[in-house]
Amino acid sequence: MEPKIDIPTCRRVLTAVLASTIEEPTSRIPTAPEYILYTFAKSVIRYIEGDTAQLNPSHEVLEPNTHRVVTKQLTAHGGALEPLIRETIQQLTEPQLVEPDGPAKNYTTCEVYELFRGRNQGVVPGIRPTFCMAQTFSPEYAWIERARTETIPSFTEEQRKDIAGIGKKLREIWTENSKAG
Repeated sequence: MEPKIDIPTCRRVLTAVLASTIEEPTSRIPTAPEYILYTFAKSVIRYIEGDTAQLNPSHEVLEPNTHRVVTKQLTAHGGALEPLIRETIQQLTEPQLVEPDGPAKNYTTCEVYELFRGRNQGVVPGIRPTFCMAQTFSPEYAWIERARTETIPSFTEEQRKDIAGIGKKLREIWTENSKAG
């Protein structure tokens, strides 16, 4: 089994991809973690010229289906992706069963959710502002600037190419979906 990518690296990759979708100061990012997971997976698969037909946005199967399809497409088409980026994408989408203490029901999560919305229901801050109720949000200028001057430059040229390509596909998907209604 391959060693796991550490959480700070996962956060850097997700931050870099989301920051690369920002085209202007008024650009917005969707708020729903499930939508972020689905469109992130779809953008990766489109970037590697894979097949997105098996992705299912249904909440009941979203996490396991997304990871299964991403893994299948990365195996078939992901050879061109820089290895750290490819492995991080797999880890970001890998479902994790959470079994809370007490009467709460078990649920499935993944690193995309945890890093985007924050851990422990926002006790540890995520990329999305805590308690954001709007459908989209504009990231803080400081977050964008830090991503552009520190996070993105910390990657190799090959990694930055993949991050920018995935970010471009992600922005295209968000734009398509916003025009579709």
